[in-house]
Amino acid sequence: MLDLQYIQVLSFTGFTLAEINQLFHYMKACDESNFPLLLELMKKKKENLVKKSTVFQYMIEYINETEVVYSKKSAFDVSKINALAINMFHVMNELRKEQKS
Repeated sequence: MLDLQYIQVLSFTGFTLAEINQLFHYMKACDESNFPLLLELMKKKKENLVKKSTVFQYMIEYINETEVVYSKKSAFDVSKINALAINMFHVMNELRKEQKS
């Protein structure tokens, strides 16, 4: 049951099935020589999650700004909304490039 919960959480947070399999192998082997490999895998995933959280934060700001702008229903400056969209795009592209390599 606990393994299934780990799999679901890891999958939800972006781990691939291959990475999950690798993690389980390292964890169940209880071999100290695997610890650096396990830590490296976790570190890379953490960096990826931090970047994704940046995109999500930009999206939250984008939605908030959009709500403010469009609720006024008058002449408005969309430059802040556009800047947020551009920031999201750049961070997202960085993530895609890293995932391909």
